[in-house]
Amino acid sequence: MWQPYIHFPKQSVLAPGLELEVYHELSRASATVKMKIDTGASMTVLPLRLITEDLKDPPPYRITDCTDYNGNTTTMPVYLVNLKIYRIPLLNIEVIGGYNPRYGLLGLNVLKKFMLCCNGQKEKFKLNISRKLFIFK
Repeated sequence: MWQPYIHFPKQSVLAPGLELEVYHELSRASATVKMKIDTGASMTVLPLRLITEDLKDPPPYRITDCTDYNGNTTTMPVYLVNLKIYRIPLLNIEVIGGYNPRYGLLGLNVLKKFMLCCNGQKEKFKLNISRKLFIFK
């Protein structure tokens, strides 16, 4: 089903984005967050406020070096969370806590599980589940 592009704060254009549910096993806390689809991000980024407040500040899973779009490298904690997109649960997804308090970035570590089609002229997109997600070996 085609979804309309949505407006993100401090941007002059609409972009593909969606709301999803985030759940952390240890803290048993959940939250809903607006996510911008970002095919340039290798990992999914959640607002740090969501991790520290809504998910009750769970311990990091590991530490990694991250490079932003300006080429600056920073060491950041990585968290394991569960996501729910269109009622489809995705378990143990690695996410980084980012500094944007208003929305997150849905990166390639999640997007590779879907097929993304964008229609820029009509400002609509659709995200279909990949058949590979349901192949069990």
